[in-house]
Amino acid sequence: MELSEARNNAGDYLGNTAEEYDPHLLLRSVLENTILEHQAGYCSDVSVVFHSDGSVTVSDNGRGIPVQPFSNSEKPRVQAILTEISRFSASFNAPNSQKGITIPIVNALSQRLTVEVRREGKVFRQEYKHGIPQTSLLTVGLTNETGTSLTFVPDKEIFHSSFDQSLFASEIAGISETYPNLNLHLLTD
Repeated sequence: MELSEARNNAGDYLGNTAEEYDPHLLLRSVLENTILEHQAGYCSDVSVVFHSDGSVTVSDNGRGIPVQPFSNSEKPRVQAILTEISRFSASFNAPNSQKGITIPIVNALSQRLTVEVRREGKVFRQEYKHGIPQTSLLTVGLTNETGTSLTFVPDKEIFHSSFDQSLFASEIAGISETYPNLNLHLLTD
């Protein structure tokens, strides 16, 4: 319900503007969460991959979003983090916005989003459409790595422009300058 309201009131998060909404705002919000993980001392590498289908992946080598359910729920923590607006996640405020863009908002305003968590020797994956889980949290592999990857496509009904890698390169340069110990990689597939 909250995510549906977020979709209906996208301007509250993206800034009430006569211009088009900027999909880079969603990407910046996802990066804010990896920066928090870096500041906590758990993340040293982040890759931002622009895909030919219009999606983008942000992948880090942090701890990986927890997957066990909270004690009073059967919902995996990663699903709660991606769907419950009241849960804490880093917030990025767009110019002229009333509310910050958090990970559940990114999920709600995405046509599709896939989260992949690497922790506890396993790879977990869950898929969403407009913020609604399309699969349960699946174990899809084994790994020695840790981290989280979010791949998403901004909803074309809300965002009429697509990602511009060259435009975002200057944003990445600014983040690298602010956080010199965070290795940021900008890639295209």
